[in-house]
Amino acid sequence: MKEHRRLKYGGFSVIITVLVIIAVLAVNVLVSYLEDRNGWKADFTPTRAYTLDKSAETAIRDLTCDVIIYSFIPGGQSSRYSTMTENIVALFDGASERIESKNVDPIVNPSKLEQFSSDTKTLSSFAVVVAQKDNEANYHAFNEDELVEFNSNNSKYYFVLQRWITSALVYMRTGIRQNVYLLTGHGEDIQDASLQVMLSRIRRENFEVQELSLVSGQTTLKQGDVVIVTEPKSDLTENEYNTLIQFLDDHYGSMMIIAARLIDDAGNKLTRYHNLLDDFNLSLEDGVIAETDDQHHQTNLPKNIQLIADQAHVVSSAVRSANEPVWVTEATGITYKYGTGTTIGSIYEEKFSSVLTSYASSVLVPWEYASDFRATDYETGIHTAAGAYERRNTGITGTENTTTTRILILGSQSIATGDYLGNQNILRNGINWLAGKNAGDTLVSVGIDLTSSYVQLTQLQMRIWFAVLVAAVPAALLVAGIVVWIRRRNL
Repeated sequence: MKEHRRLKYGGFSVIITVLVIIAVLAVNVLVSYLEDRNGWKADFTPTRAYTLDKSAETAIRDLTCDVIIYSFIPGGQSSRYSTMTENIVALFDGASERIESKNVDPIVNPSKLEQFSSDTKTLSSFAVVVAQKDNEANYHAFNEDELVEFNSNNSKYYFVLQRWITSALVYMRTGIRQNVYLLTGHGEDIQDASLQVMLSRIRRENFEVQELSLVSGQTTLKQGDVVIVTEPKSDLTENEYNTLIQFLDDHYGSMMIIAARLIDDAGNKLTRYHNLLDDFNLSLEDGVIAETDDQHHQTNLPKNIQLIADQAHVVSSAVRSANEPVWVTEATGITYKYGTGTTIGSIYEEKFSSVLTSYASSVLVPWEYASDFRATDYETGIHTAAGAYERRNTGITGTENTTTTRILILGSQSIATGDYLGNQNILRNGINWLAGKNAGDTLVSVGIDLTSSYVQLTQLQMRIWFAVLVAAVPAALLVAGIVVWIRRRNL
């Protein structure tokens, strides 16, 4: 009878304890395996901030070389974003055997940080560098202040390291940074904060962004380059006009024209800019688009309107598929002489597509009455606020990129500089389309909302918690089981 009680009270406790320990170990091992091998994680943040978006997954999948991601976080120090940096870098490290991460203390090893500094960019503590493992001369480097982006629509700051690393991985595969030139010398406000944000987003797409003065004649435009014209206030000179026409005609160049009106401060027409558009059968309508339907404009602001993205064009298809809004301020309409579709001539084949349009409830208010917010006394109809033009020389052989002139024309600067996710993706896909690169069929990640509170664990803290769950908890259960068995074995 006594032996039966020992088995009942002692042996049963031991069996249950062993089974619990085995179950805890099995669950931890399984979860660790899935995380390490398959990247399975549970992300409960509202914006899926710690989940790789489709663009990142594609960039990782397409890697053709081994990559190392350096973070330069000083030992014993931290910044507001250093823990986020560690976690995002670890996310990429765990997603592929081709990616390795390493933290270098810039105080202990300053030469490593200096290795990735240049005359145009000096790196500082908390910087991140993505380099080709067997050729570290091929790298992407960014300081911590570049990893934070302000969204003026909701007055929030976002941590966008995932987007920078994704861009760097694409560069590791292609090794290509095409030139984007911002045309200057015509009263453009190139120091405008929103314009600078736009240029930063373009750089993130692996472009070298430079200012361009055609007056000096020091820069020779070539095939593959992209020129951006944004809200000029004075006209082109004859030489500038001829240079741009030669670039677009002879070199099959690409241009983004961002302008609601092409006039000077006195209201005079910028003739050569208008002639430039006319050479490609394009023109700006003489008025501002306003909405008569309250659902499609911001409260009491009928010129701050929501646009419709075109599913058919690569610049806007991802935005349309995701049903993301594109909001603009004081946009004008854009017209193509022959409507939309394809026009075939003896040598050239032209195609014009609407990228963004207004709703059928919109009106075009003449500029002289643009301050009239009622916008009810005009004919309603759909207007194109952004259009994509292509002209291909069918008389020569070659690829589409080497025989085609491309122009993306936006009827408002806010289309390219706006902080809405839809606006950002129109810019991203638009600049890639102009450069003949993959425009992408998915939206970019919005980043980590820095105004929200998250539980941020460092990699060391996560390893400690892992050790507690895998070793300490089972050990405690085992000790408790042994104690129970010893106390009850003489019952």
